[in-house]
Amino acid sequence: MILGLLWVSDGDQTLRLPARMPRFYFDISDDGRAERDHEGLEFDSLDKAREQAIKTLGEIARDELPDGNGREFKITIRDQHGKSLILASLTLRVERLD
Repeated sequence: MILGLLWVSDGDQTLRLPARMPRFYFDISDDGRAERDHEGLEFDSLDKAREQAIKTLGEIARDELPDGNGREFKITIRDQHGKSLILASLTLRVERLD
């Protein structure tokens, strides 16, 4: 996906190249079972990637009910260099109160 245009000058000529959106990788952990994202998704900002991680955690929680008294889901967002940028987590707990 192309975000806009990037102007590059070598002194004598100015070139107009398409500017690419940054790619973010979403590694998902489910109670310690990790799945590394090798494809990633393009977003125009880290904030948009964060919104996607929160949305994804909600979808996972809806689809994956605890098989016991609790479950923890985590998404680590990485940049194209492998640097971890955000950790989002969701914990589901079930407790009897009687």
